Amino acid sequence: MLEDISGIDAAVADDTDKLQKTIEKLCGSPPLRKMWSEMKENAELASKPNGAMPVVFDAICKMLAKHEDIELHLIGHSAGAIFHAHAIDYISSNSTKAREIKFETCTLWAPACTSELFSVTFVPMLENGGINRFNLFTLTDSAEQDDTAWVYPKSLLYLVSNAFEEGPNNSIPLTGMSKFALVDPHLKALLESSKATWTQTSNDTHLKCSKHGDFSGSSDILTATVSLIHG
Repeated sequence: MLEDISGIDAAVADDTDKLQKTIEKLCGSPPLRKMWSEMKENAELASKPNGAMPVVFDAICKMLAKHEDIELHLIGHSAGAIFHAHAIDYISSNSTKAREIKFETCTLWAPACTSELFSVTFVPMLENGGINRFNLFTLTDSAEQDDTAWVYPKSLLYLVSNAFEEGPNNSIPLTGMSKFALVDPHLKALLESSKATWTQTSNDTHLKCSKHGDFSGSSDILTATVSLIHG
């Protein structure tokens, strides 16, 4: 009986692995990969001179000139981290805004930005004081592997890492994936410093969040984020 069950489990695992590879191959094809590239490009264009973010930051500067005690906090979920990365890069490259705009905290929930993009945008802002504290929320790797993205048998970030992001060997490191967090030296150093917190979640952790799409709607995550902001 046990041999029959183990045989079924092995067959299911084999089918799941084939499904995963098939979907990754399909999503890694030029037409579908282009969709992800265009989304990232739009996130970057928003912080170009003719984009919306320069207008927003001009308004923030005017507000801060009248109310110096206002605190600024960044929160981004998934691809929102890509949007924020280019936004803070715009600030850091603009000497006037870099002097006026400081973020007390930056909180990223399962960020879909690559480790490389994080290292050249968020890390410098944390090092020069443009961002005071950083809070990272991710799923545990086991939760990522138990999650699904439509018919894909793992989390959305696994699909982005293995298919949508272009690389010689695929599996491009993403900041929001637990298995890569301590591999990237910049993020590892940051998470081991006093300037950052890292919270991993699943159904078995204190904060109950086990799916990539649940971060922004989880009362546990929102409460924890507010606590970190006020902490």
